[in-house]
Amino acid sequence: MLQQEKPDDYVVASGEAHSVREFVETAFRNIGIDISWQPQMSFQELVSIMIAEDIKRAERDRLCAGHGFALPRYQE
Repeated sequence: MLQQEKPDDYVVASGEAHSVREFVETAFRNIGIDISWQPQMSFQELVSIMIAEDIKRAERDRLCAGHGFALPRYQE
């Protein structure tokens, strides 16, 4: 990956599935920090909020482009 001519996205996998929560808990435990984090909303609620924001952004971009304004270049 480091020797490639241009940057790209890569997936490095171990063949084992682990949640982000498990990763964060393990990482923090290794440096002596106990986190007792609990989610404030369900996964479904989070996805709904993200989709609603994406739809608002798309609608805004459509309106701006329709009136001749340049659109932002999103880095996602």
